[in-house]
Amino acid sequence: MKITVPYRRIDKQLAIFDSDIDAAEAHGLITALLCAAPDSARDTWLAELVPEDAADDALVKETVKELGRVFDATEAALREDPSEYQLFLPDDEQPIRRRAATIIHWCRGFLYGLGLSKASERLRSAETKEALQDMDAITQMDEATVEENDESEQALMQLIEFLRVSVQLVKAELDSPEGANDPE
Repeated sequence: MKITVPYRRIDKQLAIFDSDIDAAEAHGLITALLCAAPDSARDTWLAELVPEDAADDALVKETVKELGRVFDATEAALREDPSEYQLFLPDDEQPIRRRAATIIHWCRGFLYGLGLSKASERLRSAETKEALQDMDAITQMDEATVEENDESEQALMQLIEFLRVSVQLVKAELDSPEGANDPE
């Protein structure tokens, strides 16, 4: 299921919370929570994004409704066919440095979500650990060094594909009987 809410709208709506989190980081976070703790993912995600004291505000309610649409589409993609899962990122018309920054933010959200849900303790395969180490390395990238050229565009596409496959890998491991059990 494709996310039909425009990226920019979610990004602007999240800004009302005076948070440093953008739409990409929020999506990385929900992706990790859906992989690791799907039953509590929505509540945990919203608690991380929406300040408690703002819950009655009309604009906040509209934002939560829009976030719910992002959640539902992400949940459906991961549940129905993880190979169809897509990262929620700005469109290709945005400058490459902006898109690179959002990939960094997405990785930061994903890693935070795995830590929040304590899922990283249940991920044991060398392949998954390496993917998570690579994501951590991505969070250290400096988007200012990304040049506006075809080579950088290709590298960005490869990073996105790597992240999609890494999500599938993490989800498969956490869904397996070994990954579903908490370590003793």
